[in-house]
Amino acid sequence: AYIRKGDFMVDCAYEQTLALCAMQEPPTAVFSSNNMTTYGCLKAFNELGLRVGVDIALVGFDDIDALCWLDYNISVVSRDVPEMGKQAMRLLLQRFESERGERAGARECLPTELLLRGSERWPDMRAISMRLEERQGTLIIICQVCEPELSGVFDWR
Repeated sequence: AYIRKGDFMVDCAYEQTLALCAMQEPPTAVFSSNNMTTYGCLKAFNELGLRVGVDIALVGFDDIDALCWLDYNISVVSRDVPEMGKQAMRLLLQRFESERGERAGARECLPTELLLRGSERWPDMRAISMRLEERQGTLIIICQVCEPELSGVFDWR
């Protein structure tokens, strides 16, 4: 299976990425679930001699500013972490203020942004079209392969 469970840490992501890349039919793209798993993927790709955006596609979750300084232009699903903290504090305060400390029935959904920087491309299929959708309260990423002549064209409808 191409879906691997881990502990959201560098070492586990590194080991899982090596295992994925050793498969008879290795993946052409990887989605990493947080900054630590992105680091683990990059470590494995580097060890295997795979160039991100050239030999394998990579999309991460959360932005890692330092990677741009190291010439890793990783495409990411970005979110407003400070706003997330404010919303969490507001909900916590509401819970403290309720009579029995019950959870408020409200559900918060904060916006995300897909930042395409080039790591979503690989040679056999020059680009993938990606968009975020919310389905039944779950954020999902929709990916579609674009033909080589459509490289750089992304449909966000």
